Amino acid sequence: MILLLMGIILAYLLGAIPFGYLIAKYWAKIDIRKEGSGNIGATNALRTMGKKAGLSVLILDLLKGLIAVTLIGRLFYQYNSNIDQLTYVYVIGLTVICAHIWTIFLSFKGGKGVSTALGVLVGLTVYDVKFSLILLLAFCIWFIIVFFSKYVSLGSIAAALFLPIGLIIFIKSLEALIFGILIASIVIYSHRQNVHKLLTNTERKIKL
Repeated sequence: MILLLMGIILAYLLGAIPFGYLIAKYWAKIDIRKEGSGNIGATNALRTMGKKAGLSVLILDLLKGLIAVTLIGRLFYQYNSNIDQLTYVYVIGLTVICAHIWTIFLSFKGGKGVSTALGVLVGLTVYDVKFSLILLLAFCIWFIIVFFSKYVSLGSIAAALFLPIGLIIFIKSLEALIFGILIASIVIYSHRQNVHKLLTNTERKIKL
């Protein structure tokens, strides 16, 4: 049990690393929280610092989710048998996403969690190949909506809403459904200001 708790704590500390803030501070010499939307994620990094910075933040935030579920999830579970491994990995995945959104290093104000959630889904393909199909469908939904609407937030919300549906169809377990609902709820909650802007037609579009 101690190892399981240690894994969760480590996943939180990993997810809490504010890569967007750090890249902006040491690369562009700015406080990204005072630029653009004020968010530390990849989209705002793209808008305020350019494609290289935006891609760097995207990759690093994605890696947080990937490393958490593939390395931490396996390493800290291997000597425990009181809980199903995939259930534990779901907890690790939720922890790293929450840590990204509510990072202890920036007074619990972080990113929107989409890139890290993507990393979690990529990592889950190691445990079950069916996650690959869910990931592909979620990405297609995100891409189509962003391509035609130019709203990254709308695409992210739509992909999040699809996640629990995809999980219950392809994974077919209560744990997977709860996991999907929680991720969708967290991501949508983190986009609550974007939802207001979309409804009031004040949301910024992205140039593709």
